[in-house]
Amino acid sequence: MHASGWSIYFTRPMLMQFLLGTPSGLPLSLTAGILTAWLFEAGIDKTSIGIFAAVALPYSLKFIWAPLMDGVHIPTLGRRRGWMLLTQLAMALFMGLMAMHSPADAPFIIGLLAFLLAFASASHDIVKDAYRVEALPPEQQGAGSASFVLGYRVGNNLIAAVGALYLAEYYGWQASYAILAGVMLLLAIPLVWVAEPTTSKKHDAAPHGTIGISAWLIQFVVQPFVEFLRRKDALLVLAFVLLYRMADAFLGIMAYPFYLDIGFSKVDIANVSKLYGLIAMSVGALVGGMLVYRLGISCALWVGGIAASISNLMFVWQAQMGAEIIALIATITLDNISGGFATTALIAYMGSLINLRFSATQFALLSSLSALGRTWLTVPAGLAAEQLGWSGFFVLSTLLGIPALLVLWKLPTPAKT
Repeated sequence: MHASGWSIYFTRPMLMQFLLGTPSGLPLSLTAGILTAWLFEAGIDKTSIGIFAAVALPYSLKFIWAPLMDGVHIPTLGRRRGWMLLTQLAMALFMGLMAMHSPADAPFIIGLLAFLLAFASASHDIVKDAYRVEALPPEQQGAGSASFVLGYRVGNNLIAAVGALYLAEYYGWQASYAILAGVMLLLAIPLVWVAEPTTSKKHDAAPHGTIGISAWLIQFVVQPFVEFLRRKDALLVLAFVLLYRMADAFLGIMAYPFYLDIGFSKVDIANVSKLYGLIAMSVGALVGGMLVYRLGISCALWVGGIAASISNLMFVWQAQMGAEIIALIATITLDNISGGFATTALIAYMGSLINLRFSATQFALLSSLSALGRTWLTVPAGLAAEQLGWSGFFVLSTLLGIPALLVLWKLPTPAKT
């Protein structure tokens, strides 16, 4: 790092990563955790709430259209900045449309709009991830990931979760979504200061008319996947990325119904799970970024994977304690610190695997697999909670962290950044 120690987090590139991460955090909460709370209060049963996790399918399939972000230049706006702006405006639009309906009266429409919001968000993530990998040198990827995660959590925890819960408590869910759509528009302002990375300009798409469709498909669709899959242990790497956050994702989809079911109010959830949780998550992310730099990615992956799984057992204790605020603070502390740590380690690891010629497509492939763990693999979460009860459900979520650690044991040691 050019800056020493913790001072790296106060440099301009890290500030920009923070600002770019903030709008990325809103849609996931509004199509997952916050949406499940809205569904629960609308009278939707737990099993159906679990099925709603499927609206996040685009996060698992974004590698399919990621080549467009690598191979199509937006006139005047630039390849990276242009796609960032277009996808962010689309997110604001679909959030606003969700505000015009209620899941009690139109569950299908809410589900469809949540799916479209997830599609726009997944597309937005493709570009943001590519920009981060291209804009920062290898030695800054750990800190860059931490800064992005911190901004992401401000958007997810503070704006989309705390903000949505408070607004819903006093003005209703539809007003909450409408206001957050306006916030998304305001968060597009930092894009004015985003400059195209040198790498992006170097590998930009050829001018219109100078490359045929077949050549374009080979260059931007075929080559990124072929180059990655020809690597040694490629399938093992893909399996690890798929499984690494499974324990947290399985628990997370049912967290809001759990809090409400044991007696916490929406304000309690906002204050502790999200507002205070943001602090704990930020500590985990920043420490994770420093550990990646000091000790390497491999060490950070082990610490994050073990801690994130074991911390789920705190929810078993919470289920026994009921709606006790002090217990919730302890639970959220361990869960969010470990979660922030693990997320930073995983993002840094995925960034270390990317060929800069295909940054958007290859990062999308990896992040799609990571997202698959919180979509299709978490669909049975609601049914598991129904059948096992909350304590049994949380024990199961802890055990789901073991497969990733077994795969990590077989992986070659990632290079130290």
